[in-house]
Amino acid sequence: MRNFLSICIVLAVVLTGCQILNPLPANPTPLPSTPTPLPPKEINICLGYEPESLYVYNAASKAAKSVMAAIYDGPVEMINGQPQPVIFERIPSITDGSARVLPIGVNPGDPVVNTAGNFVKLQTGVSVFPAGCTSPTCAIVFDGVSPLQMDQTTATFKIHSGIVWSDGQPLTARDSVFSFEIASDPTTPINRKYTDQTAEYVALDDDTIEWTSHPGLITNEFWNYFWTPLPEHSWKDLSPSELLESDAANRTPLGWGAFMVNEWIPGERIEMVKNPYYFLANQGIPKVDVLNFIFINSQDFENIGQLANGRCDIVSDTVLDVKTLGENKPEDFGFKSVTKESTRLVLIALGIKPASYDDNYNPYGVDRPDIFGDIRTRQAIAYCIDRDTIINQLLRGNASASTSILPSSHPYLTGTTLTKYTFDPAAAASMLESVGWFDLDQNPDTPLAHIGNTQIPYGTPLSVSLLVSESSLQNEIAAEIASSLNGCGIEVVIERIPANELYLPGPGGRLFGRNFDIALLSWDTGDDFACEMFMANEIPTNANDWLGKITGGSNFFGYSNNQFDIDCANFRNAGLDSGMKTNVSKSLVEIINDELPVIPLFHYLDTFLISDRICDSTEIYSGNEIYNSIEFIRLNMECH
Repeated sequence: MRNFLSICIVLAVVLTGCQILNPLPANPTPLPSTPTPLPPKEINICLGYEPESLYVYNAASKAAKSVMAAIYDGPVEMINGQPQPVIFERIPSITDGSARVLPIGVNPGDPVVNTAGNFVKLQTGVSVFPAGCTSPTCAIVFDGVSPLQMDQTTATFKIHSGIVWSDGQPLTARDSVFSFEIASDPTTPINRKYTDQTAEYVALDDDTIEWTSHPGLITNEFWNYFWTPLPEHSWKDLSPSELLESDAANRTPLGWGAFMVNEWIPGERIEMVKNPYYFLANQGIPKVDVLNFIFINSQDFENIGQLANGRCDIVSDTVLDVKTLGENKPEDFGFKSVTKESTRLVLIALGIKPASYDDNYNPYGVDRPDIFGDIRTRQAIAYCIDRDTIINQLLRGNASASTSILPSSHPYLTGTTLTKYTFDPAAAASMLESVGWFDLDQNPDTPLAHIGNTQIPYGTPLSVSLLVSESSLQNEIAAEIASSLNGCGIEVVIERIPANELYLPGPGGRLFGRNFDIALLSWDTGDDFACEMFMANEIPTNANDWLGKITGGSNFFGYSNNQFDIDCANFRNAGLDSGMKTNVSKSLVEIINDELPVIPLFHYLDTFLISDRICDSTEIYSGNEIYNSIEFIRLNMECH
């Protein structure tokens, strides 16, 4: 009995300590509820076509570069025309010692960079900058025997600490060296200008890269010599040629940017999600969880309204065409438009000197009369084209009239004096008469005819063939040009030809074989002024295998001007002489404007649409640079 009581006492103490014997409260405190997770914040960016690849060395299209901007942040971004490093500390500079120049001795046969920036072997006749020289005024032509020293440049790049690949592995200097080695491989389909100029590109430690040029390279644009890192730890077992076919490189590449590829559904979309290892993640960046790049075929919709209501939050200029933009007001569908003049130029190329002239010009035989040899005729044609009608009616205002092959904002146009060839049939008629073109038969329905001279036989009609691709818009533009020129007494016969045939190499190709009168063409001139495409030694001929000297025969106009060739050579060989480069660029632009081997018509406008679901932030309204700020894009509910 005593043992039983003892057991009961012990049990009572234990149970009381556990509060089992206390009565339960009448209203028990509920357990806290689990909050319902918020749906992910998604943004849809619509592209006009599917990227061909997301591999740095296998992608060139606008669509691909738009997606890649989300995967790779930088490594360098151009802000208001100035380079800004993203993943390394600073752009190397001679001033702060992160770049340095040292003279070294060179001998015949050594690899050097000539004054035009080309990688060559040093030999007699090569133009180079000797040590201490950065301008054409002190450049020399190597005589093959004299002792020579040339400057060799070294620059150091320091990668920021904490940059991590999207698989969690650290990004190192060796990843950039790995990229350089792939870029240098002959199977990698890129321009090797910068790799050829490079003597060494090495990792000094995990964060530091040292670049060394071949002797003779004169540059202060050191950002061009940092190679976009590639994940050596993941791709090291793949050869450069295998990377071109690898899904890991082309479809789901590792990056260090704000987003990473989650899924690529061919023909539909690329879904990207936040990169948890992004170096700004601790600041709550990116601002959205999911980024969908949706592929939109412009033939599948008729108006902007079909892109609204959440289907597209941002509409790329690759989606929009002039018809869609012209017939709809973006504001009516909840979009704001952002417009910027592009580098895409539409022009008329003139066949000044056909290939048939190369074996002596015979206007009384089989050769086409020399219609375009006189500059005034080319200028008259420019005055006869009604650009305003083309831009406002055919393009619905989505272009800007051009006075130069360069966009109007290009720095090389600053201070130039350029003729604006506005529509002026009276001025054109006066010019044509001064050249010898008259209405000899007094019939306004027939073309003007020439009164005859040593170059053009009497009675030659002012009749030309206009080559154009089979694009419907190009044909509408060609028809308007023909109508304008007909009003000036110039007969135009439109000749349509498939684009793949238009650009065939010479001698068979119509353009590069120099077998055309005039041609309506679209070019993307880029940011550089490639004056060499108008140099006489770039005229494709049988003697140079129809390849010119260095550009593949880009001067298929047959244009030549000795002063232009001199100025262009000085432009290309200017080194660091910015004053000379500015002066000769002005001269080059003015010569082209006066002599018109091509007649610039208009530059297209690149237009993006941004829906009212997106926060109205100045960070993203910067034209083509919108994708550089993709990590800052927010939904409007987060605007503050």
